[in-house]
Amino acid sequence: VEAQKEISSLQTEMLDVQNKIERTLNTLRKQTFKKTTHSFISKDFYLQFTPELITATTTGILEATKIQWDFLQEKPWVALLQVTTTVLLAFFILRHRKGESIHEEWKFMADHPWATGIFVSVISFSYLYGSMPSFWRMGITLLAALSTAVLVTGIVSNPRKRLMIYLLAVLFTITQVLQLIAFPPLLYRLYLTALCLLGIPVLLLIARANQNAHDGRKDWFTKALRWGAIILLVALVAQASGYSNLASRLINSSVSTVFLSLYFVMTLRLAHGAIRYTFSHPVVIRRPFFYRYGDDLVARLSIIFKMFLGAYCFLLLFVIWGVYNSAGQAWEALTGMSAQIGEMTISLKMIALFSLALYFAFTFSWLMRSFLESQVFPHRDLDRGVRDAIKKLLHYSIIFFGFIFAMGLAGVELKSFAFLAGAFGIGIGFGLQNIVNNFVSGII
Repeated sequence: VEAQKEISSLQTEMLDVQNKIERTLNTLRKQTFKKTTHSFISKDFYLQFTPELITATTTGILEATKIQWDFLQEKPWVALLQVTTTVLLAFFILRHRKGESIHEEWKFMADHPWATGIFVSVISFSYLYGSMPSFWRMGITLLAALSTAVLVTGIVSNPRKRLMIYLLAVLFTITQVLQLIAFPPLLYRLYLTALCLLGIPVLLLIARANQNAHDGRKDWFTKALRWGAIILLVALVAQASGYSNLASRLINSSVSTVFLSLYFVMTLRLAHGAIRYTFSHPVVIRRPFFYRYGDDLVARLSIIFKMFLGAYCFLLLFVIWGVYNSAGQAWEALTGMSAQIGEMTISLKMIALFSLALYFAFTFSWLMRSFLESQVFPHRDLDRGVRDAIKKLLHYSIIFFGFIFAMGLAGVELKSFAFLAGAFGIGIGFGLQNIVNNFVSGII
């Protein structure tokens, strides 16, 4: 009973803290386009430079760099899992790259095995920590940024793009570290101002060099660099005018968006490589199904992974730009949008679930028909017409029940399809009877 009371008390405190965080984030979001501090030409701005700034900075650094061993003792298995994954994956790549011809598409992994291992372990298992102390979060951020930069530069041949990737990695890391050590807002404003003053000419110079290297043509990279310079200019003006939240949002969200794109591209490429390697392994490829349909299966699995990862990254964009506080909140808000059509309300969530269920029905139908064609029919003396009839009947059955299931997920009353299901059942009966008759006739 005492333990239950303590749990209830802790849950209440956690709920209060969570509500406070939500209110603070909502307040911060509302202040994005408001003047929240003094401008650079104001006398009050310079009066803020007091000795307490150094004390606050020192205190923040000491608190953030303090190693909390209690945290490591609570979840040592996560750190062990990450280290083990990094080492095993790195040694696996080192072993298989020797004496073998590596496809150009995966050469970047063979050249950077340790970066690949770190990237996979950090991206795959860091969420298992839950809430991390500042020191550990700084380490995870540094490893994620540097491993991503190393891998992405491994597939980029343009030296200017490589330079920008490394610059963004350093910028992203420094910005995240300053936020984690609770850098005083006044000094953080000066940091962002210096970043804008240095970044604008650097971006314009790289854009000009890239344009000259392409004979005066403006490719997407040149345009992106110039848009980056415009964003920094707007942030500089906002910062100087006292719109500190707007300036911080523009810079932090822009850099985070670029890194989210890099994470997306690199995760897709690594996942596609892992799927292809798995289904092209000599042990797997011996099976007739994987020998005949391995490439199609890899393509379909890659599409599914890309679809889910793309949806998650799309939701994270709303978090990065401060529209919503979490990906779950963004999902609920976006999928909750609806339209009234007659007496029926159609929401984006209904459409998404319906489309997803129907897509998986078609994929499962292809999987079953391919399995029959490669694993079952070759061992049965069946006429070609009987085989086609079985596959068509199986396909129509799976699609029909997938459609019914999809409509159920979308919230449509299934009783509306009762008559249709009965008629379809009669059709299945007649189809099975014809197949059996054809099969018996072939034997006779």
